[in-house]
Amino acid sequence: MKKKIVFLLLNSIPFFLLSVFLYDGGIIIDLLFIPLQMTAVYINYKFIESNKLYILFNIILIISSVISLRISTQMYYNNISSDAETLAVGQFAGYIATIFIGIISIIGLVIRKIRSGTSFNKIEK
Repeated sequence: MKKKIVFLLLNSIPFFLLSVFLYDGGIIIDLLFIPLQMTAVYINYKFIESNKLYILFNIILIISSVISLRISTQMYYNNISSDAETLAVGQFAGYIATIFIGIISIIGLVIRKIRSGTSFNKIEK
C-alpha cells in the first residue's frame, strides 16, 4: 500500500511543483516536463510488476502533466503575458504531453510483453 502511495505522489507532485513555483520560465519550464515524464515512466516500468498498475500510474501521469501544464499556462497568461498565443502554446503542450506519455507507455507495455514471452493474442483464463 505504501509503495502505491509513493508512486502516486511521484506521478503527480513534481509536475504541480514545477508549474506553480516556476511558471515564469514559460516554455523552458514546460520543456523540463519531458525528461521528468520519461523518468517517471521508466520508474513505473522498472518497479511496478502489474500491467494494470503500470497503465493506471501512467494515466495518472498523463492527467497530472496536462493539469500542471494548464496551471502553468494560466499563471503565465495572467501574470506575465496576456496574449492569445500563450494560451495556444499551452494547449498544444498539453496535447504533446498526452501523446508523448501515451507512446512511451505503449513502448513499455510492448517491451514487457516481449520479455515475458506471452502473445498479444493469448486470452487469459
